[in-house]
Amino acid sequence: EKKKKQRCFKNLPWEEEAKENIKLYENNIEYPYIDSTFNITVGHGINIDKEDTFSDLPWKLNKEGGSPATKENIEAAYEELTKQKSNANNINYKKINGKTQKTFNKRADKQKGWSQLVLPATESTQIFEEKLRYFRETLSAKKFADFNCFPPKAKIALMDMIFNIGETKFSLNNWPDLFKAINQRDWKAAAKECHRLDVSEKRNGKTRELFLESAEIEQ
Repeated sequence: EKKKKQRCFKNLPWEEEAKENIKLYENNIEYPYIDSTFNITVGHGINIDKEDTFSDLPWKLNKEGGSPATKENIEAAYEELTKQKSNANNINYKKINGKTQKTFNKRADKQKGWSQLVLPATESTQIFEEKLRYFRETLSAKKFADFNCFPPKAKIALMDMIFNIGETKFSLNNWPDLFKAINQRDWKAAAKECHRLDVSEKRNGKTRELFLESAEIEQ
C-alpha cells in the first residue's frame, strides 16, 4: 500500500551528476597505485588488482616518448606493486569499534616511482565510463528492485557507495540496516546508516546530504 503512494522518478536526469560527484573524490591518476584497501588501482579509482586485468591494459612507458610497454615491463610493475602491499613500512594499524583495521598508508603521489607505466587518458576515460554503466546495471538488476524509481539524489548516493566499496562488499549482508532503509525508501534512515569508515568526512557528509535531499523530494 505504501509503494502504491510513492512516485516513480524514472525519467529525471542523474547520471552526469553522479559521474561528477565520483570525480570529486576519485582523482584521475595515470599510473598504477595501491589504494587504502590494498587494491591496485588506476584512473578515477578503477580497481585493476587482478593480474589478468592489469596485464590486459594498453600500458605505455612514462619514459622514451610514451612507447608501448612490453610484457616484461608490465610483469615487473605488477610484481613490484604486489610486493609493496606487504611492506611493513606501508601499512597502518588502527582500532575501530574494538577491531584492528589494516590500511595502506602510502599516498598515491608517493608511489609514482614503483613502476614505469602510464595509462593513456582515452583508455582511462573509457574504463571509467564502462564501470559507471556496469554499476548502474548492478544497482537496478541485482541490488534494488525499485532502483529506477528512486529519487535522483538517492541514485547519485548509491552510485558513489558502490563505486567506492565495490559490488561484492556493498551487499545486504554487510549493510543490512542501510539496505532495509533503502528498500523501504526511508531516506532519513538511509542517511544515518550510510557512514563508511575508510572515506573522508566530507565524502560521508555529501552522501548523507544526498539521502536527506531524497527524503524531501519523496515528501
